[in-house]
Amino acid sequence: MQMKALIAIQEKLDKQNLNKWINKLIFAIEFLMSIIFTYSMYKIVIYKSYENIWNLKYILTLVPSGIIVLLSIIWNCRVNKEKLEKILISFLIPVGMLYIFFIPPSYVPDEHAHIWKALEISQGKLITEIQEDGSAEESIPRFFDEKRIPYMGNYGQFHAASYEETDYNDMVEVQNPAQAYPAVLYFVSSIGFFLGRIFGINGIITIYIAKLLNFIVFLVLGYYSIKIIPFGKTIIGIILFLPMTLQQAASISADSILNSISIFYICYTLYLLKREEGLKLIDKIAYIIMSIIIAVSKIAYVPIAGLSLLFIGNKNIKKKEKAIFISVTIILSIIIGLCWFVFMEIYPPTDSVKIFNETNNVNLKEQLINIIKNPIIFVEVIKNSILNSLYLDTMIGSSMGWLNINTSKIVINIFIMLLALSPFLDKNEKELKTKEKIWSLLVFAGVYILIILAAYLSWTTVGIDTVMGVQGRYFIPICALPLLCICNKEKYLKFKNINIILPIICVILNFITITDIIKFYV
Repeated sequence: MQMKALIAIQEKLDKQNLNKWINKLIFAIEFLMSIIFTYSMYKIVIYKSYENIWNLKYILTLVPSGIIVLLSIIWNCRVNKEKLEKILISFLIPVGMLYIFFIPPSYVPDEHAHIWKALEISQGKLITEIQEDGSAEESIPRFFDEKRIPYMGNYGQFHAASYEETDYNDMVEVQNPAQAYPAVLYFVSSIGFFLGRIFGINGIITIYIAKLLNFIVFLVLGYYSIKIIPFGKTIIGIILFLPMTLQQAASISADSILNSISIFYICYTLYLLKREEGLKLIDKIAYIIMSIIIAVSKIAYVPIAGLSLLFIGNKNIKKKEKAIFISVTIILSIIIGLCWFVFMEIYPPTDSVKIFNETNNVNLKEQLINIIKNPIIFVEVIKNSILNSLYLDTMIGSSMGWLNINTSKIVINIFIMLLALSPFLDKNEKELKTKEKIWSLLVFAGVYILIILAAYLSWTTVGIDTVMGVQGRYFIPICALPLLCICNKEKYLKFKNINIILPIICVILNFITITDIIKFYV
């Protein structure tokens, strides 16, 4: 009897070990198969749209790869049904791949500029040099200047360009609007361009490699964001599924890394705040580094570092330790953020920006003087922005690509409903205290106002009571804050299999969006 019991225990342990190994490999397998699946789908669209044929080769790769992806998702849903992070990431992988392949290179806002910046960094130039005459141009391979918007506008053109040879030594000077962005936002994507240069890979394919690398970072940080946050996991999951979030994540835009870090930063803050132990040295270092990265990325996001003040109420951290940690986080974020902002101002505006400013009577100094003399005007600007639904539609993805692809209103409306319900879809064991909620909302408001102010000063005609240049994607890093303040331990909606039903709905909504995108580029 004892021998049988030991054998049974050993068999159970062997099965558990096997499941652990499968769990480790399943995401890698799904990721690789999703690349094959979506690439095959992309090629089928190309051949059907431009040659009016169904290419059997890609159909034969589409079907088995699609089946393996589906089986991987089913595995995660059954084996990891209590781990929302694994289920959501499993659904996110193939959906994100669709955005990678079906949104052509440079067709995310300012993506061509970010591609140029990543190219420059891949050459070892972390900062764009300013010449003696005050100019600041970048040297990039000619291929990446010519194969982009507005010179190319459909899948057929990009598909043809993917077979051309890329001469990485044929350089051209360009004025880059993203020249002053911090290099840290491009380290991952620049690896793709470094590999492209070393192995002589076609430029279009190199861009796709860089996009894939950024998307991997998004998946990893997204996974841990959902895993570590002590409540509101569904909120984070839905935000990761927003079409605009995925469009930016699957691109070479600086937003890909910035959004991922910012979302993780909020989740990490709540994780440290609610866990029943003090701060370790590694926690402090990681937290401060993320605060600084966010601050230098966009000066309007500096208030996010103010979330560290939530630790004031944490009784697991000694008062002196707490005071030092919070002070260092906020002071370094503000000082380094402001220093980088001042540094950015030494770069001259590009010719296109000069033309825009002259045409629209945009003048930062005059606008600032106007606000000081007539502060009521900026109050009107804030009011008008709030009446504009806080840019909720465009944050979700009502205008994709270069803001010229209109997606279905059904998609936007359902996502609005999901976001509204998200605080009540988890049985949360923890929640924010009243003071913590108030401070989180103040941080959100501070970032919101600074975003409006930045656009009003830099992109808006002097004196008008509306703001120009604000896009909904700017609010993705902070949109979780007000929703997390609504979470309540005692108020939640009971839905059977919500962990599976919710991502399925999100996948369907994104598939509708991808269909709209494909129609635009064919």
